[in-house]
Amino acid sequence: MFLHDALYAPRVRCSLVSFVSLMRIGFSFSFRTDDLDLFYNGNLFGHATLKGDFIILNLNNTYENTSTAFVSYFDSNSESVKWHARLSHVGQDRMGRLARKGLLDRLTRVNLPRYEPCLAGKATIKPFSKAMRASSPLKLIHSDICGPMNVKARHGTIYFITLIDDYSRYGYMYLLSHRYEALDVFKRFVAEVKTQLERRVKILRTNRGREYLSDMFKEFCEEKGIQWQLRIPHTPQQNGVAERRNRTLLDMVSVIMAHASLSISFGVMHCSQQHTSITLCLVRV
Repeated sequence: MFLHDALYAPRVRCSLVSFVSLMRIGFSFSFRTDDLDLFYNGNLFGHATLKGDFIILNLNNTYENTSTAFVSYFDSNSESVKWHARLSHVGQDRMGRLARKGLLDRLTRVNLPRYEPCLAGKATIKPFSKAMRASSPLKLIHSDICGPMNVKARHGTIYFITLIDDYSRYGYMYLLSHRYEALDVFKRFVAEVKTQLERRVKILRTNRGREYLSDMFKEFCEEKGIQWQLRIPHTPQQNGVAERRNRTLLDMVSVIMAHASLSISFGVMHCSQQHTSITLCLVRV
């Protein structure tokens, strides 16, 4: 008998089930002096006899008037759940196709109940709404650092930092040997865009990495009048432009290296976080 919401009591030597619990899931009873019959939807399910102060339920007896309708019901629930677990919780549609092909033993009809472990394990976060794009170049800059890499470059770099303009999506990428070099790179970036584009960086959006939270970084932003936006912890979606650019760069390099049939020692590093590679050169995307 397959029951939900049962309590586990290790010291109880036999399984106990209440009449009320069975009645709630659709069972009915036919009482006599020393025994009773258990029915489901009018079909005989089992027989029980009085022994001492307990009624002992026996589900192993076979009766001629037992309907196959209940057997189908029983299989379509308990057996469906059992095969559902064996197949690593695949969907009901796929299980139905396997059952129709006769690949699940006697199970011919799949009827899965509402299964909370599946809902919890397969749940996804709702997509974030799209943010408003900046109205002019350098009004908002997205930045992120990727690394460390498993293999050092020949000149010692194991990180790279990206700086992307929200308005044009034009991006800069710099290679770093240490995370604390992020401030020096950002200073060079601010000076370059000010000279070349005659514009100032107004807003910088980053994660909460230690390289961005230093007092020197904060003082530089205050000195230049740059507004600093930090994303909420464990919410990379708020800095999605930089996160996506990192992934794009890594994917591009993986394809390039695979096409050239080169090993990672020739101008690339393997990234332990992204499980892919990136070229060791300064690029603009």
